[in-house]
Amino acid sequence: MYEEEESVDQLLANLSVSLKVMTAWKTFIRLTRRQKIENKKRELQEREERWKLLEQRMDENLAKVSQKITLDVGGKKYTTSKDTLMSIPNTYFTGLLGSGRWKPEADGSYFIDRDRKLFHYVLQLLRTGEMSIETLNERQKMDLKRELEYYLIPWPNSSDLQSGFDDPFFNLLHNLPSQRASAPRHRKR
Repeated sequence: MYEEEESVDQLLANLSVSLKVMTAWKTFIRLTRRQKIENKKRELQEREERWKLLEQRMDENLAKVSQKITLDVGGKKYTTSKDTLMSIPNTYFTGLLGSGRWKPEADGSYFIDRDRKLFHYVLQLLRTGEMSIETLNERQKMDLKRELEYYLIPWPNSSDLQSGFDDPFFNLLHNLPSQRASAPRHRKR
């Protein structure tokens, strides 16, 4: 019986030690989690501060950019305004013009190695918020969609595609002849 009491006492002592170890681990894990959360919070705050600084620099650089901008897209020159290129936020153009890293060529134009024939539609969308694509075939519409994706410009609403249907993908895939009277028409040169 004495041995049983010692065994029980030993088990209780071991249990007590185990509980202390588990409590220590729980405390360690809580502290580790808190530390990880604090580190992540600090990291996010630093990232936010860097973004604010970047936005400030972009605003400063945008103010320096000339109002009249000539783009050389795939060998064809387009002249437009800074306001036109900045008309849709968070695009390729706002990023490049705001970064201060996009430098003009010797002739003063900014070179973009993209499809020169489809850029007309990109500019049309930036200028008016609309695109007249009824003359494009399905392949050209898909190419235009890729161009807009490259420039980080969202595909316009169906009402902006010069068509009466509400589904932009339907308009993309089907060449429906319809046109608004107010839609600008561009001549081929």
